Amino acid sequence: GTSILFVVAVQDVYGNKISHGGAKFSIIDTIQVSQRVYQMVDWTNGTYSYDLLCTKAGDHYVNVLLGSQRVTKDSSRVRVDPQATPSSQKSFALGPGTVGGVR
Repeated sequence: GTSILFVVAVQDVYGNKISHGGAKFSIIDTIQVSQRVYQMVDWTNGTYSYDLLCTKAGDHYVNVLLGSQRVTKDSSRVRVDPQATPSSQKSFALGPGTVGGVR
């Protein structure tokens, strides 16, 4: 999958930094007809974050909301490529636990 860290630093209408928490920020991840909503972490200092892990292949369109209002003007597009299938013939193991293995 693809991991994307979203961070919101809050300001008032005059551009002053707000140094306390309490707002309700969320992330909406839309892929095809499926939509998921995630609550952002309130760090109680005016910043909020969410580490979004997109595991489904395709184009994800992500928006940040404050309550029910969009914070981002446009959706962020995140493309997740299909994961490759591991090959036992091309993989190898390292470390002391692998020395001597099965014969």
